[in-house]
Amino acid sequence: MQKIIFYLFITFCSLSYAQETGTIKGKILDGELFNEPLLMAAVSLKNTEQATHTNFNGNFEFEDITPGSYQIVVQFLGYEAIELPVNIKAGE
Repeated sequence: MQKIIFYLFITFCSLSYAQETGTIKGKILDGELFNEPLLMAAVSLKNTEQATHTNFNGNFEFEDITPGSYQIVVQFLGYEAIELPVNIKAGE
């Protein structure tokens, strides 16, 4: 009986400390060419393994990001890479 109570206690504690995550959404546009969307631009979070590409409308999204400060890196062939700071808050 004590083992069951111990396991229930551990399970409850781990669930109560679960950390909420956030989402990053954005759109990459070409500022020099009439704000046309840049399709298939590489977008990543610096110093993480999170990476994606923009869709045909220039949109990208990162889900389930741990809250904190990050640098978004945008790369596209023929353009200079850009780093943008972003702060993620839980549930936002």
